[in-house]
Amino acid sequence: MSDNYIIHTDSTIIRQAGWKDYVLTHPDGNFFQLPEAYDLFQHVPGYTPSVFAAINSNGKIIGILVSVLQQEPKFYAKLTSRSIIWGGPLVDNLEICEILLKQYQETIGKKAIYTQFRNTFDTTQLKSSFQKLNFNYLEHLNFLVHTNVESPENYFLQ
Repeated sequence: MSDNYIIHTDSTIIRQAGWKDYVLTHPDGNFFQLPEAYDLFQHVPGYTPSVFAAINSNGKIIGILVSVLQQEPKFYAKLTSRSIIWGGPLVDNLEICEILLKQYQETIGKKAIYTQFRNTFDTTQLKSSFQKLNFNYLEHLNFLVHTNVESPENYFLQ
């Protein structure tokens, strides 16, 4: 890759680099990767969010990964710690995906008994990055069914 970049984990720096805009304009971006979700997770007991962003020499985000370490209180913490990555990594290319995954493993990997990526988009193009870093890649298919209902509340009140 010809672009120089730095991996940041400081949410303030990442916000200043355009975190929200990056997620909102990325074709696979969703709520769980937004700074607002990160802020929400900070207030949930037993949740510790982390963010990893690749920022290029122009100060532009070229990849982001948001994870949440979930732990039960006190004695059970080490036995129950797991890391969830809702939405998957948002990246501009495979190299950035691999680097963000590697940084994630080095930082969070040993704190959790397992990591689960709950991807909200087709990650087939990222599969090789996951495999290089020894993640088990399991195919998963969700069905989206359009109900033609204006709001979920109205649907259940019928």
